[in-house]
Amino acid sequence: MPEHDKNYRPPERAINRTTRIGMITAALPEAKPLLAEYGIHCFSCAASGTETLEEGCKTHAMDHETLENLLDDLNMLFEEQSTIRAHITITRTAAEQLRNLSDIQAARVQIFAVIVDESGRPYMEECKQLLSGLHFCHPDIPEVLITADSLMLHRIGTVSIDFRNGRFTLDISSPKSCACKGKKPCACKGNSEL
Repeated sequence: MPEHDKNYRPPERAINRTTRIGMITAALPEAKPLLAEYGIHCFSCAASGTETLEEGCKTHAMDHETLENLLDDLNMLFEEQSTIRAHITITRTAAEQLRNLSDIQAARVQIFAVIVDESGRPYMEECKQLLSGLHFCHPDIPEVLITADSLMLHRIGTVSIDFRNGRFTLDISSPKSCACKGKKPCACKGNSEL
C-alpha cells in the first residue's frame, strides 16, 4: 500500500521509541554493544528499567535521524536473532483463576499481558487491548487471553503459565527456548513467579 494512502499503517516494529531500554537489553543482550556504539550507556544504570529508548536518546542529545538509525539497527539485530519459536500455554487452572480475578461476564474478554518490571522479571498485568505480538488462551476458556509483544516472546520463548501454591508461575520449558539459549543465568533455570 502506498504511504500516501490514508489507510496506510507502517508495520509494527518489535523495538520502538517507547520500548524500555531494560526490556531491550533483557530480551536482546546482543544490543548492548550497539547501544554503546550510539553513545547510549543507560542499559547499565538504574534508570534503564523505566527509561524508554526515546528518553535515553534525548538525555544524550541524540537527534531524530540518529534515533531512527538506531531503531533500524536494533530491529535488524532483533530480526537476525529471532530464531526462537515462541508459544505460551496457559493451564486450565491458571485460566480459571484469571477469570475469577475480574468476574468476567459471559460476553466479555479479559486480557492479561506478560511484561517485565524494572528489574527485568516477567509479570502479568491486566490490559485493555492485545499487544502487537501474539495472543494465547486455554481452549476451554477462550475469554481469558494472554498477550505478549514480540520482544517479550523472543525473551521467554516457549512457556507455560500455571497456578500453584496460590501463585501464578511462568514455567520455561527449556533453556534452549529462552533468549539466553541456556548460556547465562536467568529465569529459564527454573520457574519464575508472575
